[in-house]
Amino acid sequence: MRTLFFITLAIVFGKPIYAQIQHDFSPNRNIISCGANNVYFVYNKAVTPDLISWDFGDGGTSMLSNPVHYYSNPGVYTVKLFITKNNICDTVIKHNFITILSKPEANFNITRVPSEPFKIELTSTSQHHADSFLYQHWLMGNDTICRTHKMDISFTRNGKYNIKLEVANNNNCKSSIDTTITVDVPELEPVGLKEVNAQLHQVFPNPTNGSINLNIPTESKHVKLTLINSKAQHKQIEAKQNGEQWIADLSGVDAGIYFLIIDTEKEKFSTKVFVNL
Repeated sequence: MRTLFFITLAIVFGKPIYAQIQHDFSPNRNIISCGANNVYFVYNKAVTPDLISWDFGDGGTSMLSNPVHYYSNPGVYTVKLFITKNNICDTVIKHNFITILSKPEANFNITRVPSEPFKIELTSTSQHHADSFLYQHWLMGNDTICRTHKMDISFTRNGKYNIKLEVANNNNCKSSIDTTITVDVPELEPVGLKEVNAQLHQVFPNPTNGSINLNIPTESKHVKLTLINSKAQHKQIEAKQNGEQWIADLSGVDAGIYFLIIDTEKEKFSTKVFVNL
């Protein structure tokens, strides 16, 4: 008795197995927030290729498996990977894959106010990428004085002041710039007047943007106040008694530095008063 065996042979035609494998690649990061920088690419090896080449989208190429490419300009770039194995080519294209944001650049303008020689205006002109936010940080010496793009400073005396602007985007990419501002306004020196003795007389608050209080001898019945600005212009200020003190309203006085002449029945005194806005 014979037994028959049937053998079925199936032949599948198509691409070699290695050509059906999905190739891929990845960078160490695809968003660069601080301008020109290196990007590290890794080919996720499905096979060991005969030939590999890269097109980084900015004109740069490489034939390394895991290249490092330096993007020198801000922009959005498409990256292409070409794999060749046994004369069969496969291509991986990732559109708009790498984003290079421009680094923020700190800068500011200084405007002096002619009518207020002790005042300056600072305006940030810092540049940053449209897709990022910008945080601004003004410092004078080691002290933070403002966190907006524009600010005014009224100095209380002549001298040299270091002003620094620090900016950072929302990815904590930073930039800074600083300069030294010299305040040198000719000051008037009243002749023949005594300086206010801080132990016996007080004028406060100083600087002020409103009223000032004067501690002067309580037996004074009449007090006359005169403000003298840097242009030698005089302005009479009314003083009113308020308990043991005298009070004067400076809210209508322009910002600046003044000599305040305090004239009582017995003697005259002078002191500097700084008026802010």
